[in-house]
Amino acid sequence: MSKNYAALARSVVTALGGVDNITAVTHCMTRLRFVLKDDAQVDSATLKTLSGVLGVVRSDNQCQVIIGNTVSQAYREVVSLLPTDMQPAAPVGKPKLTFKRIGAGILDALIGTMSPLIPVTAVKYTYTVIPALVMTWCLSYIERWVDRITPAVTKNFLKPMLIVLIAAPLAIVLIGPIGIWIGSAISALVYTIHGYLGWLSVAIMGALWPLLVMTGMHRVFTPTIIQTIAETGKEGMVMPSEIGANLSLGGSSLAVAWKTKNPELRQTALAAAASAIMAGISEPALYGVAVRLKRPLIASLISGFICGAVAGMAGLASHSMAAPGLFTSVQFFDPANPMTIAWVFGVMALAVVLSFVLTLLLGFEDIPVEDAAAQARKNQTAQPTTAKEASI
Repeated sequence: MSKNYAALARSVVTALGGVDNITAVTHCMTRLRFVLKDDAQVDSATLKTLSGVLGVVRSDNQCQVIIGNTVSQAYREVVSLLPTDMQPAAPVGKPKLTFKRIGAGILDALIGTMSPLIPVTAVKYTYTVIPALVMTWCLSYIERWVDRITPAVTKNFLKPMLIVLIAAPLAIVLIGPIGIWIGSAISALVYTIHGYLGWLSVAIMGALWPLLVMTGMHRVFTPTIIQTIAETGKEGMVMPSEIGANLSLGGSSLAVAWKTKNPELRQTALAAAASAIMAGISEPALYGVAVRLKRPLIASLISGFICGAVAGMAGLASHSMAAPGLFTSVQFFDPANPMTIAWVFGVMALAVVLSFVLTLLLGFEDIPVEDAAAQARKNQTAQPTTAKEASI
């Protein structure tokens, strides 16, 4: 059953307070991300019940509407409802060859020849995160201080120039090297903990990972993962735990799709299972199935713990950073140890089968078909959201 994305877009915009309440909209792999003028106008209860919406997350000044793998289709329909000045600009063709473009290239060459003459700590900033985070924090204080000392009449051009003149040397000479040292210390601390707990740390992380994703706390591990891979070439605690966590959510979704009598829930569960198992994108399965039905989430946590323990005992480690799934399993292959290929696919198969069986054993409260039909009729009566529709 194909979704009517035009109707879904109208319903979402209406629940967000209409077109006039939307400042900007973007999308990631699974979510529509709205920046709103007034959060008080958002009807969260209606938004969560819309057919095609898997969940709603409020983060800072954003309202994130979880659609799933077809988010790009919903995004196009939402953009068509917005004013022209809020829609993405079309490409204007090949840029012209100007003196500015030529001069910028010459300047790059001159800067490159001067770099060896500047006495700074020789470190690689590839994939580093800590220096950027620390420098952003320092910039918040530099900006406030410069704002106080610059006269109002010169603020437009003098303020940004002073910020760059102060921040650039500070970042290159001081913050950059210190950030590298801090990142190395964090990486060492994580591996020290992993060294004491061993496979148990991977098992615990496998059970906690879906809960961390629900709260958004999983992002705090991104700098450590990137820094650890940059330092040692691999990461052996967080990334291996995600194998069991992601595919367990996929297996639970498959069990729901197999057992449910609700065709719309079956369609959602099948799409979510494919996303989690194939690509490692677990949010559709987490928000659209597991959290919604509760018991499949418990089954996923149990399976994630067991599979994390197996991955930890096998010594699996990731050599790059991508959401662990079938298509990205190559990141765990170690050329020096061909058995890692068997272990990776073994953990993946165990996660899907174990979570599937546990979900069937624990059971879940199915969503009645009548409720889904009533909700679909309610969504079809959504109020018009564009000025053109309102005038008809």
